[in-house]
Amino acid sequence: MKVGIIGAGRIGGGIARQLARAGHDVTVSFSQYGTPQPPEGQTAAQFNSLRMAGSRYTKSFNTLTAAFQAEAATRKGDDKVVQWICGDDAGAKALVSALVEDAGFVPVDFGPTATCAPMEAPQRDGAVYGEEYRARDAAAVVDAVRSGRPIPPTPVYS
Repeated sequence: MKVGIIGAGRIGGGIARQLARAGHDVTVSFSQYGTPQPPEGQTAAQFNSLRMAGSRYTKSFNTLTAAFQAEAATRKGDDKVVQWICGDDAGAKALVSALVEDAGFVPVDFGPTATCAPMEAPQRDGAVYGEEYRARDAAAVVDAVRSGRPIPPTPVYS
């Protein structure tokens, strides 16, 4: 599959290497940092999606550090780590879900770009950004977001 990654830093570069090892044709571009910021009440994913008219924009691989992702990508079974996905195109999210699996993670659909603020920086209470989740705990997070409730406390794994 041809994959475009926005962000050539540690996370984007690391995911590009993992996907290339899995046989994908990967192109990495410089990121949208230093550009206009979304207005109050709009997520960065929603803002970027609107700026890329005609694209099949999805957001994923952004909630965990590059070093953690490199270590966690080799885990097996119940220890596999979640990579959250948001987007407004169901087909694009299905493709990204396959890429998440190819990279060694469990894909979890967080919903549309308008409701993915808990996926975005900074790390804080009530967000998944910067936090490790496993598949068994992800459904409660998605359910809370979709119903407008606070997400459950971050699990602690040994």
